[in-house]
Amino acid sequence: MVIATMRLVSLNKERQTASDHEIDQQTVDQEVRKQLLLNEKAMKYINAWTVTWQNTKEENGKYFLKDIAADIDKRSNDLERLGEGLKEASAELEWCSQQK
Repeated sequence: MVIATMRLVSLNKERQTASDHEIDQQTVDQEVRKQLLLNEKAMKYINAWTVTWQNTKEENGKYFLKDIAADIDKRSNDLERLGEGLKEASAELEWCSQQK
């Protein structure tokens, strides 16, 4: 998505004045910064939630929420995978934004 946006801005560069292109580039840069902040906040939430769940489970023993603990573990693992995906997407987004 970011690569496509950067390409469109670059392609449109030939049709625009320098100032219009600069405005487009600034808009893209702002969007990138906003998305990176959102990704960072999401990753912090994911980390906090999974750590809290693991600590709670350890503190309360193996019988804590026994009936649903396996389901919570699965969801926690899904969140961790989502966090890894966000980390990779953020790295790609940063790389793309630096390729001006």
